[in-house]
Parts: sequence; C-alpha cells; structure tokens
Amino acid sequence: MTRIEKAVKLVSDLYDFYRRIPKISGKETKPNRAPRQTTRQRTLRPSVPPFADRR
Repeated sequence: MTRIEKAVKLVSDLYDFYRRIPKISGKETKPNRAPRQTTRQRTLRPSVPPFADRR
C-alpha cells in the first residue's frame, strides 16, 4: 500500500468515526446569559476619565 493510499484510508476511517458521534445543537448547551466582564475589561473602560479630577 502506498503512502497516499494509507493517507486516504486514514482520512476515510476518521470521517466515518466522527460521523457516528451524535450532534449537539449549541442552543441546548449554552444558557441564555450575557457574557461576564473580566476584571481587565472593567479596568479598561472606567465610567469616569482617569485624569478628570486633575484639571
């Protein structure tokens, strides 16, 4: 068996294997919540400009 034939067989076997795995829709697994802000995102967007009181 040549290298190309081996590669084709490997890809074919992988395709068959993954095709048998049941599919899960994204809507059922994710809760309906707004994404949480990380600490870094909160510090990058302050509500008051950082140098406003120094003027």
